[in-house]
Amino acid sequence: MLVNIYSFIVVQLATPLAIVAFVVGAIFMMISGGDPSLFNRGKEIIKWAAIGLILAFASFIIIRFILETIGYTGTWDTINC
Repeated sequence: MLVNIYSFIVVQLATPLAIVAFVVGAIFMMISGGDPSLFNRGKEIIKWAAIGLILAFASFIIIRFILETIGYTGTWDTINC
């Protein structure tokens, strides 16, 4: 069940939201018209969208690392609540 939730969040939510953020950032950069504040805002949006997407795709590795650090030896998708 945790794997299904993970894949839903990463594939169905994070990826489309990141694409929207990339588009919004690109629009900000295109409509800046020489205004450095709008251009920088667009760059920041794109930068943080990329960081968020990387974190979303790396979350499986991050969760596994944290669980191994605290001593859990199985895989995180087999945790019984």
